[in-house]
Amino acid sequence: MVATKDSKDQIFQAFEQILNQRKTIDSKIATKEEEAEKQKNQQVLDVASTYTVDSIVKGLADLQLDFGTIINQLSEKLTSESEKGDQLKLAIQVETQQLQYLQQIRVVADALHILTQEHQLRKIKQISTNPG
Repeated sequence: MVATKDSKDQIFQAFEQILNQRKTIDSKIATKEEEAEKQKNQQVLDVASTYTVDSIVKGLADLQLDFGTIINQLSEKLTSESEKGDQLKLAIQVETQQLQYLQQIRVVADALHILTQEHQLRKIKQISTNPG
């Protein structure tokens, strides 16, 4: 494709603007923050360049194994806590039955006490009405 003179001029003019912008940017005095950012970015690039497909796949596989292990541990802990909850429910049932039993004993003891008192009163009345 043959470019027209106007389009060539426009391209060269845009190219000149880009060059001037780059010169302006390069001539700026970089601040400490900018330098630190550049250095940080370079370190990121250096580290990222050491990654291989194998190391990434291995890292993901290790992560998956770790995740599975953690999930299993959490599952075991939840099961253990659930069992504790079941044991507490059973303990509450046992204690409730024991309380009911003790309440029944109390009623029986109260009834026995009342019957004993009534028997004693009848005995006293019989002795007083039949003196001997």
